[in-house]
Amino acid sequence: RELELKKELEKNLEETQRKNEENTQTMQMQQAALEEATKKMQMQQAALEEALRKVQESQAQFQASEKLRRAEEDRRRALHNRVQDLLGHVRVYCRIRPMGKDSGDSEVDFRSRLEDGLGVLDVTQAAASTVSSRTRRRKRHTFTFDRIFGTDSVQSDIFEHVRPLITSSMDGFDVTLFAYGQTGSGKTFTMFGPPECNLKTGELRGVIPRAIDHIFSTIEESKQKNWIYVLSASIMEIYNENIYDLLASGSSAKKRLSVNGNGGGGGRRSLKSPRSIKSPRSSPRASNSKDSFGGLEIKKNKEGKVEVVGLTKVPVESPARLHELTRSAAERATRASTQMNARSSRSHTIFQLYIEGKQDEGKKTVQSKLTLVDLAGSERLSKTNADGERLAEAKSINTSLSLLGNTVRALAEKSKHVPYRDSKLTYLLHQALSGTGKTAVVVNIASQESNLGESLCTLRFADKLKLVTSK
Repeated sequence: RELELKKELEKNLEETQRKNEENTQTMQMQQAALEEATKKMQMQQAALEEALRKVQESQAQFQASEKLRRAEEDRRRALHNRVQDLLGHVRVYCRIRPMGKDSGDSEVDFRSRLEDGLGVLDVTQAAASTVSSRTRRRKRHTFTFDRIFGTDSVQSDIFEHVRPLITSSMDGFDVTLFAYGQTGSGKTFTMFGPPECNLKTGELRGVIPRAIDHIFSTIEESKQKNWIYVLSASIMEIYNENIYDLLASGSSAKKRLSVNGNGGGGGRRSLKSPRSIKSPRSSPRASNSKDSFGGLEIKKNKEGKVEVVGLTKVPVESPARLHELTRSAAERATRASTQMNARSSRSHTIFQLYIEGKQDEGKKTVQSKLTLVDLAGSERLSKTNADGERLAEAKSINTSLSLLGNTVRALAEKSKHVPYRDSKLTYLLHQALSGTGKTAVVVNIASQESNLGESLCTLRFADKLKLVTSK
């Protein structure tokens, strides 16, 4: 019995030893695997640390590159607008409208050339000699502007020269562009294009639709630089020295119906009948920097900028929406047929785009206003044979433009008193003319010999305008 127990114990002991050896071998294998795993983890951690270091280096390089890029962008903006300042506070361009096919008139001898980067225009005027009716002496007038656009110029030529100013408006500078000239000289064509033109793709698009597309293209490009822009627009007209909101709706809307007829008083209906403009001496004024001329009221805001009280401002988020607003306003603006122009603007149309931009959630902001103006054309009453309502409109237009001329003359001559408040047009253009913004003017002249007198008046106005300097 004892022998059996001894054998059983020896057997159990051997089994226990065998299991211990197996366990030891398993533990050794597990230890080796653990050491291998630890080694791999250490290698992975080293790789992760190396990757993290590279990411941090890349991030630092990106931040340095972004800082440099933004510094370069700021430098670009500063240099761009410095160049615009060096080119002059008021930039003056001249555009010559080509002769119509059936005008039945002789063409003025306009000759333009470039000298030192500026456009020089020679105008030759024929005059009867006092010696003999067969002999004629010719008088030459010479004018120098920023650029002369001849009869073969196209819409894109004009916009390419004013586009840098549109860019300045996106950089936070107030910019004004307006067209000036006699009726029928092509101002509305220059600013808007023909009525039937496709505002998005048409080659005949004017400055305003092209400016709209350029602004929204700039906004898309600026998104990559963390810029966000918010735009709103207003469009008004100054008719018979009253301001009307062309974007108003409801009971406050000013209805504009189609006008037909040749110079007569019929064919137009409005909510207010026209009244004659008051003379400069009788223009209403107030001592609190606020004037009420009838219609909407003009005043200066807290920043000292002129604004129209109660003017509708419509938020715009796409070029299509802004094109729609300008087309709608153009249809409501007052036009009529006269002997000088089948689609004569009877009011000054003023388009204003309010621009607010911010970068990096407001760390950097810009705020500006782009003003685009299609002025009504001056008229010789002896040529239009206007009467009734057309006559009242013509007198108001001529007076308004004459007061604009007085303001420009006072600025050019550095007069102590500048009569900005003598008309609503000059009051609204106060900022554009006073030197606190950037301004471009396209003066339009006709090619017909019969219009030479008006063309010379336009050119002399432009000659004064280029003498206006910034503060």
